[in-house]
Amino acid sequence: MRRTLYLSVAVGDIFLWLPPDHETITWTAGPESPLKFPFVEPGVRGVVSIHLDVGALGEYAHEVDKSHIRVNDYPISCSRVNVTVEADSDRGSTQKVFLETAQRVTDRYVNRLLSYVRTELDQHWVVPVPIGEWDLAYFLFQARAMLLENGQPADMLSGDPANHMMPPPLEFDRPMVPLYATSRDEMCRFVQQRTTPSAETELIASAKQHFVNSEYGVAAVEAVSSLEVGLGTFVGNRLRRKSAYRAYKDVRERIGVMTYLKVLLPLAATEQELVACRPLIGDCAQLVTVRHRIAHAGARPSDDDVRKIRRGIKAVERILDVVREEGREPPTES
Repeated sequence: MRRTLYLSVAVGDIFLWLPPDHETITWTAGPESPLKFPFVEPGVRGVVSIHLDVGALGEYAHEVDKSHIRVNDYPISCSRVNVTVEADSDRGSTQKVFLETAQRVTDRYVNRLLSYVRTELDQHWVVPVPIGEWDLAYFLFQARAMLLENGQPADMLSGDPANHMMPPPLEFDRPMVPLYATSRDEMCRFVQQRTTPSAETELIASAKQHFVNSEYGVAAVEAVSSLEVGLGTFVGNRLRRKSAYRAYKDVRERIGVMTYLKVLLPLAATEQELVACRPLIGDCAQLVTVRHRIAHAGARPSDDDVRKIRRGIKAVERILDVVREEGREPPTES
């Protein structure tokens, strides 16, 4: 059976510029030749086509022409990527199998396209879309899906897509905190005081997200940076009122994360904190080793490395929980 799925995936703002010799816009439906990629999946063989959605360009060009402004002086933003998945399904392949395959290939190719825009075109605000983490019905809902079977409109999956969204599978031990369990006063205070999360908290959250997105090398780098920042703050706070603080302050920018882990943490921590941290140091050290190999030798993480990164992120998060008990605000210097 021939099946075709049309999708429009929201991706944030991608900015386009026309070549300098273009004073008017002559195209309104994206590049004339979309990017095309063949794929073969169990029971399904086909092609995925991708192009940027610039459907609003006609109205934009009219406004620009009316005010006599050169179009190429201003970037044009695109917030959606159009995807067409055309495939032949085996006789026994169900509609759901095809749709699950379409979700996988959309996840694969759209996010590679976004990675290219983010890294090669220096549009760093463009981030991957969690397509692979969405429930199938929610994916179809978010992507404004339209399905054809042998050229005719087909019934979509039944059910209210809004009720099917699920959080991504937990890769780490810490459970998510339900919104209803959050203190309303604490949330209001956070917003009113313009409080921002600590750097190590942001970094470890970023590391976890990169890991879930299979960006294991970046996850390792972010997690080690989180550990270094958190331990540096902790050690600085503990030594601040001691004679060793001046010596520490003079050299802290040259201290590596392994020195923090194996020398300064045991010196600064209480016995109770050390009991909590000591079993985690080994996993953190393995994470640092993997991170150094990735960062300095350009190595690709192996399956064993991925396991070490996962254990390392969990260990870093637990150590940060321990050292944060010292309090986030350092005492004022005399």
